[in-house]
Amino acid sequence: LRRLRDVAREALELADRVSGRTPSDAGDELATISVVLVDDDQEALAKLERVLTTAAGWQFRAALTGGEALDIVTQMRPQIVIVKEDLPDLPGSMVVTTVKSGAPDAVTLLYTPPGRSGRPGEVKLVDTNREMNLVASYTEPGHHTLSCYLGGGYRVERAGTPGRYGAPRSLCAMPDWHESKWVV
Repeated sequence: LRRLRDVAREALELADRVSGRTPSDAGDELATISVVLVDDDQEALAKLERVLTTAAGWQFRAALTGGEALDIVTQMRPQIVIVKEDLPDLPGSMVVTTVKSGAPDAVTLLYTPPGRSGRPGEVKLVDTNREMNLVASYTEPGHHTLSCYLGGGYRVERAGTPGRYGAPRSLCAMPDWHESKWVV
């Protein structure tokens, strides 16, 4: 989330420069990032709330159900909404679709936590017209994988190895028994 806030500040500064305006203090526009987290796990919500409320610049609201989240979103107009897919009252995908229709500029993330059977979790960035995986995982795919970036990849990194990004002409080989997560 901190990285997301920093990227948003950089984007505002770049937009000012490109449009020929004197760079504004993007920090003022993003002095407080409002986040709504929707998860039916009260313990997880409490832990995240403790972390975010002690960090300067974050306003945090938690919801245990999709209905409660939609009420909060209409009152608060958050910049970031993070929704668990499997909620007790509404599908998370319905919640993020409704959020995007009322607040199209909000960054909406839909996630599925790791399963008890070892199934990896998943995080998707939900745009108005599409979804994009933010965390891709490989769990013993049963085949060797050879990946080569022809272009882009500058912000793709393996989870657990921060600061080592992809780039054009980068090569990555993974054996069939391999297990890893990638931040895309």
